[in-house]
Amino acid sequence: MSRPFANNTPSQPVVIATWPIGRVACEAARPMLLQGVPALDAAEAGGTAVELDPTELYVGALCNWSNYWIAELQGVELQRLVELYAGTSQIGFIGRMYADGAPVLAESFVRVKLG
Repeated sequence: MSRPFANNTPSQPVVIATWPIGRVACEAARPMLLQGVPALDAAEAGGTAVELDPTELYVGALCNWSNYWIAELQGVELQRLVELYAGTSQIGFIGRMYADGAPVLAESFVRVKLG
C-alpha cells in the first residue's frame, strides 16, 4: 500500500478543491507545483483557468455574508508619511491589513450563471 503522507510530509504536491469547478483549477495548478512554481502562482493560474473555461459562464453570486468569516493574519499596520508631504504641510497615511476569508456554510452562497 502506498503511503503518500509518510511522516506527515506529502511526497507529491497536493491540490484540493471544495467546489465542482475546482477540478479545472486543480488540473491547471498541479503541474505547475510539480515544476517547482510557488504555490501562490499556481493557485492564481488555477483561478485563471476557471475564469477562462467557456463552460463556466457565471456572472455573479447571491450570498449570505454572515456565513463568510474573515480572519486577520498579521494584524493591521498604519504608517504615517510625514517626510513625503512635509513640503506641502500635509500628512499622508498608508494602511495595510493581511487577512483571509472563507465561507463556513456552502449553502449560503449561490452563483448566477448565464444560459
